Amino acid sequence: MSVNVAHDYDFETIQFVQHAIRLASRDADLAIGGHANAIGICRVALELAADLYGMEGKAYLEHSHLARSEDLGIVVRRMVTTGIESKVIEESNSAFDNLYDLASPPETWAIKW
Repeated sequence: MSVNVAHDYDFETIQFVQHAIRLASRDADLAIGGHANAIGICRVALELAADLYGMEGKAYLEHSHLARSEDLGIVVRRMVTTGIESKVIEESNSAFDNLYDLASPPETWAIKW
């Protein structure tokens, strides 16, 4: 995998997103036919950040430029477009819009648990 694929995201961020996609694609509640959708990827990414970084999960996502679901969607779309990732349901570019924004309280997010 080359960092040039998503030039404004570092290698660690790309790996983090790929891990979130893989986990979401394996979850029967979040995937269809082994392919993750935007909501599933966002849910897993938020949970994964909390699991890996604890109270610093929010800071990690902000530092990685993943503070909004739209940001996460950019990385996912680039990975799918370049062939790095194939475990994502083909959705419109707006599928990641307004699912979460770390600048807003969680109760205002479209994504729910």
